[in-house]
Formats: sequence, C-alpha cells, structure tokens
Amino acid sequence: MNNQRGLDKEHAILKKLMTNGEYEYITQIVQDSSNEYWLGIRNDSVMLYYMGGKILEIDADGGLSLDRNYVLRLGETVDFDLDKMTLEDWKRNEGMLRKAVQCFQTGEYENPSFKADKHLERISEQEFMMQNNRLNSDWYLIDMEYSVEGLGYGRFDMIGLSKKKGPDGKHKLALIELKSGILAIKGRLEYDKKEKNKLKNFGSGVAGHIVNYFNFLHSPDGTKNVERLAEEVSTMISNYHALGLNMDIPQIYKTDISCEPGQVKCLLVISDLCNNKEKISALKTVKHYLFEDEDDKTIAKDNAEVNWEKVKVFNKNASSFAEDYSKLNMKIYLCNDERNIQEKEARKLNLEELKEWIKELKTE
Repeated sequence: MNNQRGLDKEHAILKKLMTNGEYEYITQIVQDSSNEYWLGIRNDSVMLYYMGGKILEIDADGGLSLDRNYVLRLGETVDFDLDKMTLEDWKRNEGMLRKAVQCFQTGEYENPSFKADKHLERISEQEFMMQNNRLNSDWYLIDMEYSVEGLGYGRFDMIGLSKKKGPDGKHKLALIELKSGILAIKGRLEYDKKEKNKLKNFGSGVAGHIVNYFNFLHSPDGTKNVERLAEEVSTMISNYHALGLNMDIPQIYKTDISCEPGQVKCLLVISDLCNNKEKISALKTVKHYLFEDEDDKTIAKDNAEVNWEKVKVFNKNASSFAEDYSKLNMKIYLCNDERNIQEKEARKLNLEELKEWIKELKTE
C-alpha cells in the first residue's frame, strides 16, 4: 500500500536524517527543541514545522525548500537563492526564517500598514500536539492536517491513537478537530460547487466537519480509509523511532490498531475557554449548528439536521442526518490550559448531553 504519510524504512531521506547523515542537524534540533519544532512525514517528503508553519521541506531527492511567501512578506533580504537552498543557507538564516513564519502565522508585522491574515489555529494545533504527548493524556497525537483527496474540503486537524488498548486488544484511532475559541465553531452547512484541490466544500464550521467524518468513515471506502490510516500511523511511529524521535510514543504496529470504522473516535476539541460562561457559550454554539432543539426555535434554518438535504444532493452515501450521525462515535472535549485530552472528561456529542452539560455549568 502506498502511504501518503510515512516513509519506507530504506527511504533515502530517513538515512540522510539519521546519525552521521547529511541532514542529521535537522533531527538534532527537533530533539533539542522539541517544544518548538515538529517533524511531519508525508508524500515522500519530510517537513519541519515551527508555530504550525512549514519552515523547511526535504523532498524525495533530498532537495531543500520552504514557502517563499514567508520570506517575501517579511521583506528581508536573503543571501542565498531560494530555489537552490542548502542546509548551510538554512542554518545561517534560521533566526530570520523563524521570525518570518511567526509574522505570517500571527499576522503581526513590524510595518503597521501591512495587513495580513492570521493563522492562529495552526499555531494551536502544533502546541496542542506537542504538549499533549508530554502530559498525562489518554491519547497519543501522531499527525496534523491529515487529508485524503476527494473526501470533503477540509482536513482533520490531528490524528490520535489511544494509549490504552480496548477490550478487543486494539488501540483506537481518533479523528480530531481543534477549535480555538467560539468563533471557530460557527459556520452553516454549505456546499460550494467549486472545488479546491479536488476537495468538495461543505463549510469549515462544526457542521461541515460532520460531513467529512461521515465521508471518511462510512462511504463504501470507509474500511479502506481506516486501514490506510492505521498503516500510515504505524509507519510514522516507526520512522520517528528510527530517527531517535520517539515523540513519547512507543512503537505500535498496524496489527495493534483497530481498523473498524465504528471504532474510530470523532473528537471535537474546543480550547481557549477561560471560564464557565465561555464554555456554556461554546456548547450552545455547537448545539445551534448541529441539532434541532424544541426549546430553541431560532436555530432551525442554520443547523445541520435541517440542512442535511444539501449533503444528500451531492453525496450519494448520505441518508438522513439522524441516521448518518448515529454511525459516528462523536465526543466533545473542552480542554484545560495544559492542552491534553482526558477521556473521562470528554462527553458524547448529542443534544441531550449538551443540554445537560450546559445546566451543570450554570449551577457551578
């Protein structure tokens, strides 16, 4: 099976990154600065991430590159050819490149007249992954920004693997969406006939993510999708161990991972909620965009339960919202400041549970 994530153990890039290899320096800085850099492995390439931005890519032939927009937007003069970058070029300019990524991700440049978009959720994803794996979490976080072509516009923010085995003796996979604050939850269930990167668009809010979960797990290729993901996860873990980057994750093989779509956890994680008032607002917003509530007649036009007919027009696998949603092993988690996932604090994501949770928070 051809992995989108992970490299064959004999892959030339792995050897270049190992001890005494041409790019050993990259592996070493990930080890020494594990709270700042994260190594991603995909499409026969290795990516070095800083603040959620790709600060370096090593392709299948060993060539080095980076997103030139980082440097061009910063307005810095570089003393090397961006199209023919060497490792020495990158090392010499590492500080400037870090600044370039930081400005791009935060949207904050020294020139106040320069307006730029912010990519704060990407920063949160990397922080969450790296902190979670070092803390007493119930999940290993293996990868971020995972996508499969054609299954819905949008990516799964993070891929998780349960630390403990279930009753069947298998580790469980998790597809995780991270929402930083209340505004990130919002978004009606839409369908844009224009496709981006061959991916359909059902919206970036929580309702659109439900479509992605359903397509990935319960289309005719659902089992194949999960089997591919399990193999990729196992291969990435093997790659990290081969490089001496255990990422606080033990070696786990595909045979140790459940490949049943119904066993995959779909987890909505909401972070950056400072108090109960904000938690209540977040839960109400999730309820607003997913479920019809007889006690709240103002939301009918917005929620997924009403708008699922849009999905059925373009997705032959869809039935009704209630039937399709019931197939998903959905949970919601309001994370603490430590950014780690505790299974006992995650709750089933359904209307009754949301209403009960809101009542509890009001009485605390």
